[in-house]
Amino acid sequence: MFIQFVLETILIFGISLVLAIGLIYLLMPLYNYISGKTLHLDLSDLRIWKTLLLVIFGTLLVSSIYPALLLSSFKPLNSLKGKVGKNVSANAFRKALVVFQFFMAAILLFMTMVMGRQMDYIRHKNIGYDKDYVFTVSFPEQAIPHLETIKTDLARNSNIESIGLSNAEDLTDLYVSSTGMKWEGKDPSSTFMIYSVSVDDAFIPTMKMQMTAGKNFSGVPTDSMGLILNQTAISQMGLQPPYVGQQVSFGSKKFTILGIVRDFNFQSLKSAISPLVMYVNPASRNTLYIRTSQRRMAAAIKAAEAAYQPYKTNEQPFKYAFIDKQFEALYKADLRVGTLFTSFASIAIFISCLGLFGLATYNAEARIKEIGIRKVLGADVRSIIGLICKDFLLLVILAILISAPLSYLLADKWLHNFAFKTHIGVGIFVQVLCVLVLITFITMALNVYKTAKSNLLPHLKSE
Repeated sequence: MFIQFVLETILIFGISLVLAIGLIYLLMPLYNYISGKTLHLDLSDLRIWKTLLLVIFGTLLVSSIYPALLLSSFKPLNSLKGKVGKNVSANAFRKALVVFQFFMAAILLFMTMVMGRQMDYIRHKNIGYDKDYVFTVSFPEQAIPHLETIKTDLARNSNIESIGLSNAEDLTDLYVSSTGMKWEGKDPSSTFMIYSVSVDDAFIPTMKMQMTAGKNFSGVPTDSMGLILNQTAISQMGLQPPYVGQQVSFGSKKFTILGIVRDFNFQSLKSAISPLVMYVNPASRNTLYIRTSQRRMAAAIKAAEAAYQPYKTNEQPFKYAFIDKQFEALYKADLRVGTLFTSFASIAIFISCLGLFGLATYNAEARIKEIGIRKVLGADVRSIIGLICKDFLLLVILAILISAPLSYLLADKWLHNFAFKTHIGVGIFVQVLCVLVLITFITMALNVYKTAKSNLLPHLKSE
């Protein structure tokens, strides 16, 4: 009989393997789209067949444990009397499998919720400027001398709220330098890395950045002798207040600090805010930052395209980019991982429910006489459902409690990639608990309800 179990397992596994390979071929394009990868299944690769053989051997080994436990205490007489086996070790093994399945499902669900919360935190965090409804248009080099005129003309358009100029085509990809910025009190042997961006006097108001000290550029020629630093730059340089009016130099050229801008995130939230200097250099500014509104966005883009037409070439066609999309692009990989975790968590929960449904069917069959007697004695369906479901709900709760420490460690390790991150609170654990307990209860209750509502009289006959 044991050999029969093994042969049946091989047959079932073989059918499952064929179906799995077919599903892989069907779902591989979807996986590649979500993950951004270009994986493919090559059955001519010997490594795949080696892996499959190991999986087959491991599956047969594990699947042989249960029938061995069952057959070791099999009593034909009890079977003929209709008594389903009550082997304690086999029953414990079944429960252990349920706990393991929900242990894995709880970890995946917890990670999915943490990733979702972190992405939501990123979307709604105040990054120090307003990135909504702002788009950029980068002009060819030959247009740079005319950009002030282009900007002035566009500013008259009622669909445009404000326009700023910069040399940064992407605010999340600024130039970083370590070339000799000096100030009084600096250690001559130290290297100071600082990001820089060339702007005009309208850039800070257009992006709705905040000044914490001093003033913005004024749009006058003397602006080219002034700098605006962010708070992090002031802190890392070790300058003492008052900061405004102090001198810094690049090479032989000296500049005056005109003001301090409040720190804003111009890099991924995985990084702490770096030192930044804003300066004025009209010869390098080639990008318009245009703020509009949701309702007037299309008209504003059309106006910008019209202004671009005289400089349009085949090599440099009109293109625009939204600031918020540039910011979201920094987390494209994390969003893909989150989507994959959501998919895996859903699959894990579904598989766990299938196992639970099978175990519930077995348990209901094993206790069908008990259910019948309780109904005869006046028990209602609700109390019977509660009685049968209680043990399984405890197993699921146990699995969640066991998974909690590992779930926390994995989520915390992932969040360590971010300098700015959400908090892992008890609320996430409670959500995981509620979701899995609810799914378990529904799965069990439907099965037990069907059994309890069936005709149980034939099962109450004398043995």
